Amino acid sequence: MPRPGFHVCHKALELAAFLVLTISCSGSDAPPAPDSSCEGQVITNKIYFGSGRSSLVGLTDARRAAIVIVHPGGDDALCTGVMIGPAEVLTAAHCTTESETLSVSSGDGSFAVAEVLRHPKLDAALLRVPDLATTEATPILPDPGLDDLGTGSLLELAGYGLDESGSVGTLRFAVEAVQSVALETFVVDGEGRSGACVGDSGGPALRRGADGHVRLAGILDAGSSDCVGRDAYVRADALATWLRSSGYSPGQDPEGCDDVSASGECWGTLAMHCEQERIVVSSCASPNGCTWSDSVGRYDCVQPEESSCLGFDSLGACVDGAAVICEAGHLTRLDCKTCGTSCNRAVDGVAACFEL
Repeated sequence: MPRPGFHVCHKALELAAFLVLTISCSGSDAPPAPDSSCEGQVITNKIYFGSGRSSLVGLTDARRAAIVIVHPGGDDALCTGVMIGPAEVLTAAHCTTESETLSVSSGDGSFAVAEVLRHPKLDAALLRVPDLATTEATPILPDPGLDDLGTGSLLELAGYGLDESGSVGTLRFAVEAVQSVALETFVVDGEGRSGACVGDSGGPALRRGADGHVRLAGILDAGSSDCVGRDAYVRADALATWLRSSGYSPGQDPEGCDDVSASGECWGTLAMHCEQERIVVSSCASPNGCTWSDSVGRYDCVQPEESSCLGFDSLGACVDGAAVICEAGHLTRLDCKTCGTSCNRAVDGVAACFEL
C-alpha cells in the first residue's frame, strides 16, 4: 500500500559504497589533523548496492536464517519475510494476494503456508508455516517500543530482491538513516546511494533493542522507483495489538550475547558489551556518551574529553568534510574534502569518503 510521495516498488537492497582504506592517524588528545595529501586513500569507482554481510547488527547464522523468501505464486515473483516465531513469518500484505499458492523458502528448503492473516489497515500479513519450526533459524522478535527512533537513527535493511547485477534471490544488507517517523510508519533514505528494490517488500529493518538483542523495527511497505531513494516501513510496534489478537506470542531470545563482543558497541545512547555470556546494557546520560573507555578497555558511558576517541564510536561521523572514526581506542580521520570526495556512511554504516 503506497504512501503519498512514493511509487510502489517492491524493493532490493542496494548501496553504492566507494571503498576507502583507513588512514592511520595519531591518537592524541585532539582529533587527528586531516592529511593534506590523498596518499593512503584508495577510492574505486565500482558501485556496490549492498553487502552479503550483516555489519550493523551483526546477525548470527541462526538469526540470518530467519530472513526468508516469500513466493507469492506466478511469474517467478518473490518477496521477503522475517520469522518472528518458530512457525510465523511477517511480510507485506500485498505479497499475499495469491494465498492459495503462497510458499516460503530458506536455506532449509521450501515450505507451504498454512494460513494467512492480513492486517485490516496496514501493509502487513502474518503467515503460519508449521514446517519452519523444524529448521535451525532463530526468530527475530518485533521491537515492542520504538519511542527512541528518530531522524538520523541507523537501521540495517535486508532483502532478497533485485540487485545491481539484475539478479534476485540472494540476501543483501544495507545500512540507512531514518529520515522521518510517524505513528505507524517510518521512512529511510538512501540519498541516491542505496535503497530497496523489486523483491524486498516485507523485508526487515533491524536494530538492537533496549536489552541489546537484535530486534525487528519494521517491514518494507513501499519506496522510490529508482531503488536508491526513500523507502517506507511499517513500524513493528504499530503491529503489536494486531499480532496479539492473531494469537502471536513473542518467545524468548536464546542464551548468549547475540554477537555482541566483550569490547562492546554503541547504539545511540546505549553502551552494550558481552560479559559472562550475557549482554550488559548501560544507558548513557549527559554529560556522558557512548564512546571508548580507556579505563575499562571497551565502549562504555564516558565523558567525551575523558576518552582517547573524544566521544566518537566505531561508526564514526562526518566532521568538517572528514570521516572521524574510533577503532578500539584509536581515532582516525579520513580527509575527504581535500581529496575531492565527500563524507557519508558506507555499506556497513561506517563514515567514509565517497566520490562526488
